[in-house]
Amino acid sequence: MTGTSYETMEGSSIDIGCDGESLTVNGVKMVLKKDIVTSNGVVHLIDQVLMPDSAKQVLELVGSSQSTFGDMVSELGLSAAMRPEAEYTLLALTNSAFTDEVMSIDQSELRLILENHILKNKITLGQLYNGQRLETLGGKFLRVFIYRTAVCIENSCLFRGSREGSNGALHLMRTFLKPAERSMFQILREHGGFKIFLSLMEAAGLTDLLQQEGDFTLFAPSDKAFSGLSSSDLALLKKDLNALRTILLYHFNNGVFIGGGLEMGVTNLLKSLQGSNLRVMATNSSMMVNTVPVAGADIMATNGVLHLVDNVLYPAGDHHAPVSAPLQALLLLHMS
Repeated sequence: MTGTSYETMEGSSIDIGCDGESLTVNGVKMVLKKDIVTSNGVVHLIDQVLMPDSAKQVLELVGSSQSTFGDMVSELGLSAAMRPEAEYTLLALTNSAFTDEVMSIDQSELRLILENHILKNKITLGQLYNGQRLETLGGKFLRVFIYRTAVCIENSCLFRGSREGSNGALHLMRTFLKPAERSMFQILREHGGFKIFLSLMEAAGLTDLLQQEGDFTLFAPSDKAFSGLSSSDLALLKKDLNALRTILLYHFNNGVFIGGGLEMGVTNLLKSLQGSNLRVMATNSSMMVNTVPVAGADIMATNGVLHLVDNVLYPAGDHHAPVSAPLQALLLLHMS
């Protein structure tokens, strides 16, 4: 038995597991004698008092599987910055998130990253709602996205295992949070690999869509994506701006859809701003749209999220390569 959770009569949960021949409680060897069978149950003698979550300070909610997170919060001085009389929420990471690469980051930078994982107020799981903005210890704001099968904060979704203490709450996060600081337009312009897409957006009069406030998902085609498009097709698109807008708007969705918020292993139909559906599939480690692999996922922007693709997406079928004839009858005359 490894890490099985049981609810106590008080209402909290405890984890019972094994470490060799020893029984563990919440990951700690504390059982002096186990399996004392009585007429109305079984008794295990322990050498520590078990404290319910409701009696714990927020930092005491950090479990053994998040011990590295707790250690770094203390070592980097973040616990000292938390006022005893205030309430907080920890967006805790499991030990596996702290890879050698993460631990080699400059400590001042790592502190800034972990500031994003401490909220200024106590927010329980039931208090989270779609569109909510949460203020971090560092003064930044994080957005909440509620999906049918997931609760997510910016690019990261919650594991099961949220806990509530006397002055705070703890939620388990799948990955480090990346708060949005720039618009889609700023991200793509600074990247440098989306010059063709940006020039076509300008030609189509759609640049404002990348800059305006809102909640959009963009499958952004890189310069490489346009390398398969013939010069004659590109010229045709620039000449017929309605056809160009048809293609460009097919890459956008209303709403923020991050990888972790999609239903895993099934086709998710996302209605594009053009009107046709995009077919998106996600696993724990990858995402595909219309059978096109997503090269870079979950790049958070102030007005949505970017997923980078190396193919242009076309609404008139499953094509993600050159279409012509000519340009598939001008995209079936702008999709009727």
